Amino acid sequence: MHDLLDKVLDLPIRKKQDLINHLKNFITQERFERMLEVLNWRTYFITIVLEDIYQPQNASATVRTCDCLGVQTIHTIENRNRFEVSKGVTLGAEQWVDIHRHINQSPREVCEELKQAGYQIVATSPKATVSLNDFKIERPIALLFGTEKDGLTEEAFASADITIKIPMYGFTTSYNISVSVAITLYQLVHQLHKSNLPWKLTEEQKTDLLLKWLIKDVNRAELIIDKFLSDTDS
Repeated sequence: MHDLLDKVLDLPIRKKQDLINHLKNFITQERFERMLEVLNWRTYFITIVLEDIYQPQNASATVRTCDCLGVQTIHTIENRNRFEVSKGVTLGAEQWVDIHRHINQSPREVCEELKQAGYQIVATSPKATVSLNDFKIERPIALLFGTEKDGLTEEAFASADITIKIPMYGFTTSYNISVSVAITLYQLVHQLHKSNLPWKLTEEQKTDLLLKWLIKDVNRAELIIDKFLSDTDS
């Protein structure tokens, strides 16, 4: 699948658009229109980083939340635990978001890569002094979440530009990880939608993402694409 995606995404923009018009014939019109609608709300402006999440239900709920709120990318740091999802919980959400797995890579290295890509690194912790309610998005952000039991490692905290917390008013001192992701993303995505920040996908990004979705959704996509490219190149 990765080789097919690489080949397709390297095509000239006009060829990509022609391929989209061809592939959409293999799904229903309603399905294609839904893809176009969802694209309008997708963003790379916010991404999340999950450090060593080990419960499949939490991992799955997080993937589902990202899809529901339009967050396209998830980064997983997998040193002690492998990131596994349950399709019964995700309800297919893993098909629509991009999961970038960082296996045996330190939090510092992952955060440095994201900083180089232009992201502000925002760690989440009940011990932070800045409330989620007071945090204002000014540029692309990568939200760090730690394990269900221990939270983020010290290395992850040290790699962050800022640390925020979700307000809590009860005796319990922390939320479940998937709940933390849902609350944080909901509030920040809502803030983003009301802002003048350039959070929406560019037309080129929409084209590339639509192609990815079609390739995953169309039966025997590789054979169809190979024939299309052969016919149009001849």
